[in-house]
Amino acid sequence: MMLQLNPPLPVDTPRGPAYAHLVIDYSQEHYVLFVCFLQETGECWVVPNRDVKLQQNLTMGVRLPPKPTRVPSADGNGHSRLGHVLNGT
Repeated sequence: MMLQLNPPLPVDTPRGPAYAHLVIDYSQEHYVLFVCFLQETGECWVVPNRDVKLQQNLTMGVRLPPKPTRVPSADGNGHSRLGHVLNGT
């Protein structure tokens, strides 16, 4: 199956920023493929699903940086500090 994306999606690929215009789906046993046109050169590349990420869009909340959270300090004095919780610790 081939699906035209209207409007094209701005994506990041291993070759740089691009617009995805088509999606190719051969069956449930294959990766979905995106037909992308690079923004810099206009080259057309077919990129597997695992290598395509939606470009950051702050207005729409796509791929915002994580918000800092309060975690207890290690010194046990009851003070907290700002930081990121990593791996659930």
